[in-house]
Amino acid sequence: MFRVFRLSRHLHSPPAIVTPNIGATRARPLSLQRTKMSVTEVKSESAPTASPDRLAIVNAWKQARLARLNHDDGWLTLCGLDFLQVGDNTVGSDDKCNVRLPASCPANAGKLILSADESVRLVPESGVSFVAGGTTVPPSGTDLKTDAKGPATVVQVPNTLGGASHVSFFIIKRDTKIGVRMKDKKNPVYTGFTGLEYFPVSDEWVIPAVYKPHPTGGKVLPTVNMYGLSDPQQSPGFLEFQVGGKTYTLDVVDEDGEPDRFFILFKDQTCGKESYGMRYMYTARPAPGTNTVTIDFNQAYSPPCCFTPYATCAIPPKQNHLPFRVTAGEKMYGAHRH
Repeated sequence: MFRVFRLSRHLHSPPAIVTPNIGATRARPLSLQRTKMSVTEVKSESAPTASPDRLAIVNAWKQARLARLNHDDGWLTLCGLDFLQVGDNTVGSDDKCNVRLPASCPANAGKLILSADESVRLVPESGVSFVAGGTTVPPSGTDLKTDAKGPATVVQVPNTLGGASHVSFFIIKRDTKIGVRMKDKKNPVYTGFTGLEYFPVSDEWVIPAVYKPHPTGGKVLPTVNMYGLSDPQQSPGFLEFQVGGKTYTLDVVDEDGEPDRFFILFKDQTCGKESYGMRYMYTARPAPGTNTVTIDFNQAYSPPCCFTPYATCAIPPKQNHLPFRVTAGEKMYGAHRH
């Protein structure tokens, strides 16, 4: 999916978005000291502007959204991202390591060897016991799968402070770069998560739209991600709809594993103020033999980069910047509010 486009990392960059460096110095994780919220609690403003059926639909979506986000393998556990150089890359919690792990991990845990063909091999330091894909890594090392062509190999890192391992990492490919993404079940962003806030649910923001294929049969949106790397999106068409008597369009994206839904990246005039600097949502595809869909802006949500600087979120293309306020869906979270 990732092709090479030499685009500036600041192209269409939304406000209030953390943009970490790609080099050896990694941006520090967020640290939010708040009380953990259970998945049964969803903070939301209430207003009698939606039908009971719409309220039920949106509330069920909120519960599912919160459960995914608040899972011990979800985005809130993301605690680091370092990109590899060809050759040996040291791994550990020591400040001098190329790939910096949390303090609970061995100071010098081993090395990741990146070859010119983008293959990656993990070789543990003597006495360090990694578990990769459920199997203990032998002293000679093991090859790791990246996420370029399917699920990546997940590596569990031993806990030197005692107790079960709570840190893991896996290899990702973004554009021409190979990176190491780390997760920690004790990440302060996860343990301090306070829940989500929403605009009032409103029938006003449930809008009929017409799906129209692109004249060429599809196009590639040359989007970039939060690290300034090319992240092109396959777009089969666009949605045409009206707000306040004026017609607008949003290009939709074909996303892997979503045969029944379109993915949409967009911005509106609440972004960077009441909501995060960009917003995501899904819509159902048209039923066979029709070209109509319903856009429910009540189900607009913040991308992962709202919660962590280590997510490689795609930035909405300019044509998906709406010139009005969408007072629906998820609001700004915690430390990003301004």
